[in-house]
Amino acid sequence: MDRTFNLQQWHVGGGLGVNTEWVSALTQYCAVGRPLRDDHGRVPLPACHLPDGLQGSDEPLAAAHIWLRRARAEWASVAAFLELAEQLRVAGAPHALVRSALQAAQEEVRHTVLSANVVRACTGQWPSLAPIRVHRKPEANRQRARVRLAVESWLDGCINEGVAALTAQRELAATSVPAAVFALSEIAPEEATHEALAWHILKWACQTGGDDVRHALWDSARSLVTPASESCPHGLEAWGCAGTPTQAGAITHVIEASQTRLTLALA
Repeated sequence: MDRTFNLQQWHVGGGLGVNTEWVSALTQYCAVGRPLRDDHGRVPLPACHLPDGLQGSDEPLAAAHIWLRRARAEWASVAAFLELAEQLRVAGAPHALVRSALQAAQEEVRHTVLSANVVRACTGQWPSLAPIRVHRKPEANRQRARVRLAVESWLDGCINEGVAALTAQRELAATSVPAAVFALSEIAPEEATHEALAWHILKWACQTGGDDVRHALWDSARSLVTPASESCPHGLEAWGCAGTPTQAGAITHVIEASQTRLTLALA
């Protein structure tokens, strides 16, 4: 069963808000993964549209390209956390973990709007994002679900979201454009909580999944491929876009720290 959701636009006045009725509809439907995955791997990012397009080569437009891709990624993460919540339910996880995944989905809605608002600050245009389809995978049994949860939480949460949180923290320190400051001040701490959620899931999966989970995590850690840093030119730090060296440094730091922490967890 699939279900499609549309991102609604909110006017930015006294602050960004989330349509609570729509978010309530989201939380009533949980479908696995971060980033959004289907049975064939990662799902491509949703399409987007700007009425007048992105033209030119000055700093605001260069930053708009980056923030537009971030908005698409955040939007895909909404469905990713809904799938995570469903897999946690299937695996018999504590209700607190399921609730945290649903809360993260709501936060990703807000991150999408925050990122879109930076695009608006750069271009004067609100981007439109295509409806996102939640793909429901066939339910695995509890043990297979725990193995999948552990491996995907390690890769998509402990590593990828750890990198996202650290990069956002470093970007915030160098940002001066108000819309980007506002976005990163909200996104950075919440991405850190999403990373923490991944570690909580991994710990629970190890405790309940036994050797199957541990062996799968060891295999994943040994075959870990360093994620590529986002291609980002220098000179956009004020717009909340870290240069490639900053991103590469965050990736190296998070991978080293995460591998050490995983080794201790599996000892």
